[in-house]
Amino acid sequence: MRVGGVRILALGIVAIIVGLYFLISPNTVSYAPAFYILGGGILFIIIGWLLR
Repeated sequence: MRVGGVRILALGIVAIIVGLYFLISPNTVSYAPAFYILGGGILFIIIGWLLR
């Protein structure tokens, strides 16, 4: 088990948490960045899962 994949996996989880926070927070101006962050987080989790 290499460290790189786990680090990418953790980064993806953090990105999803940040994206969900942007979606939930009431003072969000536009929702597009939140969806980009969520999509990136899912992508990072998939890549990290494959590299682990």
